Formats: sequence, C-alpha cells, structure tokens
Amino acid sequence: MAGLQAKLAAGRQDRLEYYAFDLLYLNGYDLRRCSQVERKRLLKQLIDTYEVGTPIHHSEHLPGNGQRMFEHASKLNWEGIISKLDSVPYKSERGRLG
Repeated sequence: MAGLQAKLAAGRQDRLEYYAFDLLYLNGYDLRRCSQVERKRLLKQLIDTYEVGTPIHHSEHLPGNGQRMFEHASKLNWEGIISKLDSVPYKSERGRLG
C-alpha cells in the first residue's frame, strides 16, 4: 500500500495501473451467486469486447495454493493479491485464513 500512497501523494496517478479481478453485476444482473471462475470469464469477455486497454488489465485466474501465492507475492514486493476459492459464490465479508 505504501507504493500506491507514494504515487498518489506525488501526483503520479498517470503511473498507476488497475487490475480488474471480479465482476459482481453486469447489465443489471447480479452475478454474486456465480462461481469466481464464471465471474472472471465474464469480466475478461467484457474487457475484450470493449477493447479496454492500459491502465486497466484483466487479472488472470491463477489456480493453486493461496498461502504459497501470498509468500511469492511478498518476495516480489507486490502491493497485494486477492485469493478466493474459485468454485464458490461471492461473499461480501472477509474469510478466515488457513
């Protein structure tokens, strides 16, 4: 988060890139009951259809162990990751780790 805050404080919003990772509503339809994989597929289709480009990117689904991904992201100094079970509907509350 420090990197983001530093860019905003320096007025460097032009250097920011946004990675879209979930789609909860589309054309008035509530997608929260769909699986994460289905929502990501629809998000990618939407971004591709409208040829959305930089600074917006589609965040690819990376299957695997969330804890290992977090450890890897930490080593790379990433700002953060989103880790979700791919087969479950959307929940608006935070889950427990482990």
